Amino acid sequence: MVAVRDLTRAAYFRLFAADAALARLVRPGETVADIGCSDGRGSEVLGTLDSTGFDIYEPALRAAVATGRRRRGVMADVRRLPVRNHSFDVVVSLDVVEHFPKPEALDLVSELERVARRLVVLLTPNGFVPQPPGEDEPWQEHRCGFAAGELEALGYSVAGRGGPSVLRGPYGSFRGGRLGHLAAAAASPLTNRRPDVAFHLLGVKELAPHRG
Repeated sequence: MVAVRDLTRAAYFRLFAADAALARLVRPGETVADIGCSDGRGSEVLGTLDSTGFDIYEPALRAAVATGRRRRGVMADVRRLPVRNHSFDVVVSLDVVEHFPKPEALDLVSELERVARRLVVLLTPNGFVPQPPGEDEPWQEHRCGFAAGELEALGYSVAGRGGPSVLRGPYGSFRGGRLGHLAAAAASPLTNRRPDVAFHLLGVKELAPHRG
């Protein structure tokens, strides 16, 4: 029997993150790379797909595979992925680019596009959202931010996710507790169409067909 908390996680990631889009965008039989997957905390739907997680922190990577949130794992510096060009049909990076200084974040976006054959999917906060390093996870610090226009200039179509930014606090917590959570859920259909007021930006880029 599926635990209630697992159903809650699945509902959260479909409503507030990228899972609904990933379930729609990834075609049957396609391979998916999740760049900077950590322990798989950013998506539940990727565990149902042919997904390979990449992360530099081995304990988190092991957890992603052990829990079934990713099919397999590769330990790597995500800025220099140890794979050939166009190795995966779809390349996903969820809440990762904001953890690097802007020049490195832009290089990472280019690296995602290098290894993708068809599609790149990015999820990142809307603008610079300050976040201090965690006590046990110093790499959780935010070091840059992206506006919707910046992603659009890079060739991405952009939608909002996560509900209104005014209802979200440190580490993505909901202001006002459960009431804030419910208000964010109710407002999601609007903010999905208004990335300028959403907490997260969902960027999707369809790549030109690769030849040769």
